[in-house]
Amino acid sequence: NNMKFEQVLTTTPTAEILIPVAKLASMIHVSRSSIYDWMNSKSSRYDPTFPTPVKVGRATRWLLSEIHDWIQTKAKARDSSQLRTLTPQN
Repeated sequence: NNMKFEQVLTTTPTAEILIPVAKLASMIHVSRSSIYDWMNSKSSRYDPTFPTPVKVGRATRWLLSEIHDWIQTKAKARDSSQLRTLTPQN
């Protein structure tokens, strides 16, 4: 299969594909250090909802399906937060 990585991301978002930190950072438009901060419980930027990576030998990889689910959860939280803001509080 000669599909480019970006094509896989858009055509099969739930595929069990392992992605490295550089691709993940590029995909969600953040720095690699942001990703590691989200994983570090001692960081002020820690996000306990961020998916735990998979170790493959010495390499660290993330399941694309888990990243996709995490993004969807963030979007739903954003949408429900906006809905609460727009709903009159009587």
